[in-house]
Amino acid sequence: MKIYGEGACLSLFSQRPESIVRVWATVEMAHKIGEIFSYLATHKKVYHVVDAQELALVSGSEHHGGICMLIKKARPFTLTGYLTVPHQRDCLVLLDGVHNAHNIGGILRTCAFYGVKGVVIDDPELLNSPATMRVAEGGAEYVRVLQTDDVRHALNQLREAGYQIIHTSIDKQAESFAKVRLKNKTVFVLSEGSTEALSEKSDEQVRLAFASPLKNGLNVSVNAGILLAKWYFR
Repeated sequence: MKIYGEGACLSLFSQRPESIVRVWATVEMAHKIGEIFSYLATHKKVYHVVDAQELALVSGSEHHGGICMLIKKARPFTLTGYLTVPHQRDCLVLLDGVHNAHNIGGILRTCAFYGVKGVVIDDPELLNSPATMRVAEGGAEYVRVLQTDDVRHALNQLREAGYQIIHTSIDKQAESFAKVRLKNKTVFVLSEGSTEALSEKSDEQVRLAFASPLKNGLNVSVNAGILLAKWYFR
């Protein structure tokens, strides 16, 4: 696959340079990534210095940030395998029906910022989108993709493993998030719609605000920031 954007490409080089197959960069960016070019030359891999117009054609985007890489995809982990190892303190994000690349990229960036190591999803390819990785600004390199075949089954696995399950809600009967005591093992369920259908009695429905005039609440990536910040500072 191809990725582009300075943040995404530099983070990938720092974490898994062996995954790089080929690189394209503008003259301006070439002056900043001498270390990458040296690595590629040493390992007999190809790189090209091109103009911005050609880079847009290669990357498929005008938002390439001066660099594009052809890379080998990272293999996802499975949630089942992840849960075989005991975790005393852990925070995960489960994505249910989140398909917008910019939203997913924003969530990955926020996860990396707050040290959240895993995102549970039933379609790992959504996290491999070049647009997603660009918006994540390198965050994708610090978050494990935990694949599941079924979101409901994943939630049951997490409940059995002792995780506290948190859903956001716009229902005025939901508990104020400010009053919720977060446990050492927590999963935040994020969706571009409602997650009430996935909820069980043992889960917690929380509302982020009660005075908002907005019918649909906040963008899902903004919700992620609010939720993860509280877990980090709990």
